[in-house]
Amino acid sequence: MCYRVRNSAFPIDIQTCLQKTVSTVTMQDIIDRTGLSQGGIYRFYKDIDDIFADMIRQLRERTSIREKVDEILGQTESFFAYVVEEYAARDYNIVYYDQRGAGKTWLKNRRSRPDTETLKNDLLEIVLYLKRTYGKEKIGILGHSWGSVLGSMFAMEHPEHTLCYIGCGQVINILENERTGYAILKSVIEKGGSGKDRKKLQKIGEYPTPDFDWKAYRKMGQVRSLQGKYGLAQDFSRTVIRLWRHSPIMGVRDLLPFVTGMTVNMRLMKELMSFDLRERGNRYQSPVYYVLGEKDSQTPIEISMKYFEQVQAPDKKPHPGVQ
Repeated sequence: MCYRVRNSAFPIDIQTCLQKTVSTVTMQDIIDRTGLSQGGIYRFYKDIDDIFADMIRQLRERTSIREKVDEILGQTESFFAYVVEEYAARDYNIVYYDQRGAGKTWLKNRRSRPDTETLKNDLLEIVLYLKRTYGKEKIGILGHSWGSVLGSMFAMEHPEHTLCYIGCGQVINILENERTGYAILKSVIEKGGSGKDRKKLQKIGEYPTPDFDWKAYRKMGQVRSLQGKYGLAQDFSRTVIRLWRHSPIMGVRDLLPFVTGMTVNMRLMKELMSFDLRERGNRYQSPVYYVLGEKDSQTPIEISMKYFEQVQAPDKKPHPGVQ
């Protein structure tokens, strides 16, 4: 796979990047492979993160239109697992995995077309394996975003295996989340946004829609981009590049699921769009804890807290207001 230095004909030999974890690739590696001088490479890029950002852009341009917007699902969170480990691994054994259709698992099995039931069974197998391996009666479950959907269902269905459940950015109803977040975005842009962004909102039109297809998916990507621009969500590309660059386990190949993963996760995404945790009930036989973002417009705190107030559990405690 050949990449070009931005706005030039100079090729970047990517083999060096493929042979090393991204955190160990240096500007000197890139300079050596392009044949440009140190001053020459800085004419095109301000730093190595800028190089990888441009590499992602080129990779996206080679994919079909269906795969050009930022991934919502079909991605991996293991690229930032090292951040959690820095403060939690001293007290806990932390196990994370890339589900079917995501991350390093997708690279090993690109034909998988996962659904909710399959992923619930996968999680059960992993928990049973951990119980045997570590000699534990129960395992704590932490779910973030889509993982909070899977984690909540598991905690309710398998209290015999669940020590406690921790929901971060807890999803209650994805359509309600998107509707609330979009209303916040429109209000911000109408009050102080640019004319260009107002036109983008007009082009997006109705959002969200109950029927999830590629058109709805593209709209979701456009909304996420605007949310990131106005500080209502993470700037996806910048966040991923920063965390990915410092991960000790991630390489260039691990970016592929971010670009192409949705093609194998469309079925799962349709199931997620119809998910409503309230329909699953509010009775848990294990302790339940929520970690919620005060400024989170993707999983708004008011929606999560309204459900949490109805939760019946042996112990429960919310941690709202985290920024």
